[in-house]
Formats: sequence, structure tokens, C-alpha cells
Amino acid sequence: MKIFSLLGYAIALVAVGIFIYLAAATPVAFTQIALNKDTIFALSASLLLYAAAIGVGGSVWFVLLRAVGQRVGWGEALTIVWVSQAAKYVPGNVAQHVGRLVLARKRGIDANAAFFTMIVEIAWLVGVASVLALVFLLTFGDDFLDGTGLAIGHWVLPVLAVFAVVTPLIGHR
Repeated sequence: MKIFSLLGYAIALVAVGIFIYLAAATPVAFTQIALNKDTIFALSASLLLYAAAIGVGGSVWFVLLRAVGQRVGWGEALTIVWVSQAAKYVPGNVAQHVGRLVLARKRGIDANAAFFTMIVEIAWLVGVASVLALVFLLTFGDDFLDGTGLAIGHWVLPVLAVFAVVTPLIGHR
């Protein structure tokens, strides 16, 4: 298990290194930012919203883990999700998922349960995003679909909503 811990530190260092390299390679980007109270407020608000979004994701994962019989605390699930998010910035967008599995296993959570709940979580995200996209398409008006050749009936929204809710339940069975 020590190798996984060392690998985690290495991945975190690589992510920080990539960030520093990209920041140093494009210093002109920093000169374009006007540091005033509006910018600082917007940055603070966006950081709080981002942290809240990760918190909601961690809470969802907590509920899913409890639903499959795992004994995990809410704070523990949030910590695993928040720490694994640092690996999101490693190229490939896979390290965050591997990191979450490694951290979950290290905390005594069954790897199969953690993996399954992550798949359900991704399915829910895709389902919710699909429903939101369809709501946008249906409520934006006919002008949006002009020239695309698409004709979306209003029956599609309820069908997609039911599909998004039922699919993870069927997968669980």
C-alpha cells in the first residue's frame, strides 16, 4: 500500500508542476486580469461555488455508498472526493477516479462498491445533463431548431426524465 501512497504524492506533484509550468509559460494571461474588488469577489464566489459543487458530489457519493451497504461517514466521503479532485488536472482525466478508488480502499471501503457507486454517479450526471440539455432545447423556442432538421416532440422530456431516474436503479439490481 505504501507504493500507492507514493504514487499519489507523485501524481499530485506532477499536477502542481503542470499548473506552475502553464502559469509560467503564459504570463501574459495574468497581466490581463484587473485586480479590483469586482474581480476578487467573482473569484471568491466561483471558488465557493466550485467547492460547493464538489461537496454536493461527495454527498451524493456518500448516499450511494450507504445504499450499497458501506459503512462510511459523510465527512470521510467528502474528504475522499475533495482530495481525489486534485488529480483532475493530471492529463487524461482518469487519475481522479483511480485516486478515489485508492483512497476509498485505504479507508476500508470495498473496491467493488466504490467502483459501482462511481459508475452510478457518472450515469446520473449524464442523465441529469441530458435532461437539462433537452429542457433547454424544448424551452428555447422553435428558432433554435430551425435549419437543423430536428423535430423534437414534447413527449421526449418525460421519457428522458424517467430514463435518467430508472437506469441507475436497474443497474443496481
